[in-house]
Amino acid sequence: LSYSAYDYFVKERMTDPLVFEHLYNNYKLDEPLNDACKLALLKFYSENPSLRTERIKDMLINFIQEFLHKNVYFKFFSDYSDIVPELTAMTSTLFVEYRTNPKSRVLLHYILEDGEEDDTYRTEDMRNMYEGVFSKEFMLFFGERLQYYVTEERNGREMLTLSDSVSVEETTNDGT
Repeated sequence: LSYSAYDYFVKERMTDPLVFEHLYNNYKLDEPLNDACKLALLKFYSENPSLRTERIKDMLINFIQEFLHKNVYFKFFSDYSDIVPELTAMTSTLFVEYRTNPKSRVLLHYILEDGEEDDTYRTEDMRNMYEGVFSKEFMLFFGERLQYYVTEERNGREMLTLSDSVSVEETTNDGT
């Protein structure tokens, strides 16, 4: 179960839904679950909100609060802002996530374009949140654009691996 949970969360592999049923049953039996199992359950139920019962919600709340206390958070945690009030602030946070070998050093190079003429890239280490899932969060406001690229250092070599840009678009209350 742990291996399947790890593959699902870290490697983003398809996993039989029975794995999550077994993990939940182990939780109900007070069997200890490792972080891979907890994160896999959190991700699974964020992707399948219709499967959340009240008992499952209690488990999810416990897991999220445990990770927040460890200062570990992921983009999909914001899917739980309806049951964990502390996550409400995360709904407007932009997360850049990157998956690779956990032994790599991952650097995020970015420009935050806000209308001023500053074309200098800033560079920051991305934090390894769990087993090679690296993350960096940003608060973007209307009109700001984040342009970034990710480099990975392995064996003394730096490689460009990802490049993208995102911006905050104006929306109205009806979602348009």
